[in-house]
Amino acid sequence: MVEPSQITRSANELILHRLDELEAKLLRSPAEILREHWLSGEEVMDLFSISKRTLRSYRDRGMLGFSAVGKKLYYRASEIADHLQRHYQPPFARGQPPKNPSKLI
Repeated sequence: MVEPSQITRSANELILHRLDELEAKLLRSPAEILREHWLSGEEVMDLFSISKRTLRSYRDRGMLGFSAVGKKLYYRASEIADHLQRHYQPPFARGQPPKNPSKLI
């Protein structure tokens, strides 16, 4: 086992720097992490549990932007998160209807 006195100052600083980097990564919110990624059409279909036709309809109606690389389409994870947020239905008291039921469709 290495004695603490054997660790050089530069090695100690390097370790502390790496720990700070790891901490910063761990403290990022899921929204920040999502905004850095692109999702394939298959991943979007799995996420929403929708068919290819429904995903195409979302594209055609301008609900989701996309980027084409060859024949493969990619979607910004940030747009997916925004779409989910726009259609978010907050909890409501038992026995009371949602405030805006049209948003559920």
